[in-house]
Amino acid sequence: MTTNLLPQGDADWSDLLKIQHRIRSAKVVGVEMLPQTYINTTGRRGSPDYVMSRSELLQVVACPHRWVAGWKKKETDAMEYGSLLDTLILTPGQFESRYAVCPETYPDTKTGKPKPWNRNATFCDEWEAKQGDKTCIKVKELEEAQAAVKVFSDHPILSGYLAGSQRQVMCIGEYEAANGLMIPVKCLIDIVPVGDYSDGLGDLKTATDASPKKWATTVWNYGYHVQAALELDIYNTATNEIRNEFRHVIQESEFPYEPGIRLMSAEFVAKGREHYMKALDFYAECVAKNEWPGYDREDQGFRMFNGWTLIEPEMWMLMKS
Repeated sequence: MTTNLLPQGDADWSDLLKIQHRIRSAKVVGVEMLPQTYINTTGRRGSPDYVMSRSELLQVVACPHRWVAGWKKKETDAMEYGSLLDTLILTPGQFESRYAVCPETYPDTKTGKPKPWNRNATFCDEWEAKQGDKTCIKVKELEEAQAAVKVFSDHPILSGYLAGSQRQVMCIGEYEAANGLMIPVKCLIDIVPVGDYSDGLGDLKTATDASPKKWATTVWNYGYHVQAALELDIYNTATNEIRNEFRHVIQESEFPYEPGIRLMSAEFVAKGREHYMKALDFYAECVAKNEWPGYDREDQGFRMFNGWTLIEPEMWMLMKS
């Protein structure tokens, strides 16, 4: 399903659709990969052999010193819900091996009568400990996620979009940085469609607000355009295919779980490619020099005086009475 994403009129942005990147030696590792397999990375942070993902690359750009010291983003309720929804929609066959559904009640130690499940209770804590690496969820959490999946499955476009697609496709490759270093990179692609949508890739996201105007800001703030460009470039290099479109499938996390279907413009993908290449070149310089600056550095766009970052009011602040 080829779509003309270029603007009408005098503007000529045809170069946006040309693949101009430095991804090398890429390959597909597997399909329906477990998230933990993707997350596990050999090597030490800051070493040339460390395999970089999009999320870690953005963390490096934000604060190299914090990242190389081992900082990790804490798991939030929203992230846990997103992982559950990913499993139920993309890889339902993995549910039983990855999740354990807690009983609704547990026996009171004194009376033996059933009480509502409470993770602070010793019985509940010990039960969950026996589940090993599985994520323990309550019945209500599962029911809410299943209700969201039904809304998703009943959508007239989404059901066809996912039909026959490959899910959770892991790819690895190398990026040839401006300084000559070869940086290992990886991605885990949610959806590799077939048929009418075989000209692109897709990603499943959860959000509190899936409205189009809000989503453009979300894409920019969370670097989803960077993810789109990197996944397209690694996948195309690995398969010798020419996929140039990227779609987001969005599910709101609150009832009635309104879905959203978005096609990213060529301009947005091109900007994402520009950002990831600049970020990887910056990272390669940090690796080569073994220098990991903190937040206060000149490339952040702030004025600096003798190493101190000047914080000034923005224009909208000055307009406030």
